[in-house]
Amino acid sequence: MASKSYDKIADICVQLMLQIAAMVLLLKTNGLMRFIFSVISMMKKKEEEEEEKKKEEEGEDGDEKEERRRRRENN
Repeated sequence: MASKSYDKIADICVQLMLQIAAMVLLLKTNGLMRFIFSVISMMKKKEEEEEEKKKEEEGEDGDEKEERRRRRENN
């Protein structure tokens, strides 16, 4: 009779460990996905800024480009 109780306790412990492992895996996956999306977002933002900068520079003559460069250096 006592061995049946120990078997039940062992089964409960195994189930709890499996549930905890599943939760940890889910949390790690969720964190990884957030990280990936934040990196993609930063890359996209940087790309948009570079495109905007390129468009601004294409529409300027030499003096305006020089002035913009000086302003960037001062900031």
